[in-house]
Amino acid sequence: MDNTRLRRYIWGIVKIIILAGIVFYLSRSLFTNWERIAGYAWDIRPLSLALSFIFLILFYLTSFFLWENLCKGMGVKIPLFTNMAIWFYSQAGRYLPGKIWGPMGRIYLIERHGTRRIDTGICLAYEAVYTTLGGGIIALITIPFWAKTADSYSFNWLLLGIPAAIVGMHPKVMEWCINQVLKIFKINSISITFSVFFLLRLLLVSLLLWILGGIGFYYLVASIVPTDRAMIITYGGIFTASCMLGILAFMTPSGLGVREGAFVLLLQPFMPSELAVLVAFGARFWMICVEVIGIGIGGAMVSLYGKRFRGSGRVSN
Repeated sequence: MDNTRLRRYIWGIVKIIILAGIVFYLSRSLFTNWERIAGYAWDIRPLSLALSFIFLILFYLTSFFLWENLCKGMGVKIPLFTNMAIWFYSQAGRYLPGKIWGPMGRIYLIERHGTRRIDTGICLAYEAVYTTLGGGIIALITIPFWAKTADSYSFNWLLLGIPAAIVGMHPKVMEWCINQVLKIFKINSISITFSVFFLLRLLLVSLLLWILGGIGFYYLVASIVPTDRAMIITYGGIFTASCMLGILAFMTPSGLGVREGAFVLLLQPFMPSELAVLVAFGARFWMICVEVIGIGIGGAMVSLYGKRFRGSGRVSN
């Protein structure tokens, strides 16, 4: 076995151990406190639960709107509903290890509509960056509400990273970074023509999607646990911060285990640990429900309408 394969093998084992450890800790906490959970005076609030799903759907639709704007900005000519079907269908790849299968599937399906892979790749890069940037900003500005032990001096230093990150999104800066990567793979350099106004609009969309998701999570918690409306910023920040950690956890598919661990850790100051574990698992199921529906509809549209959604042409880099 050569060194490369050995490293992959060892890294695969490490990922499995980390994931197993997180799942074991969460499951152990759930089963240890099962009697207290079963004996809890549950009062499910249907209206809050329904509102949580409405805001979660808006969260995913706004995420797609970010993608659609990027495609238009890059001149990717693909019908709106075709693009939507492909976007939702490609979300299935998030549940495979490595986090590359969703983007690869999107590149393949959009390429068949006559779009260069490099153009789709640039859109994917900006989508990832802006989704992370928007979530990072929301998580940072809500730290005082959910991190009770947050040091104000350290918090101020963290806030300085926001304007630095925004400057890094300037078209010329991103163009230089992308071309350095392309140079490594001996691919021709590209030119990014996004305007600063266009990128600021993308930033506002990315902030909006996390605000909607945070409101949805607040209503999910409120449907299970009595809570005050003043906690909406707290739970919104916890949702964003936990999802950010799940996105950045490359070792697990869809942040499995990592996101739940972050939920439990951040929710514990506001509710008993057993309820925090239950909310964490409930949030995973809550998001899976909407994702599965979106994946199913997108997959059905791609399958049933054949060439109309899959396209027929192929282009090179």
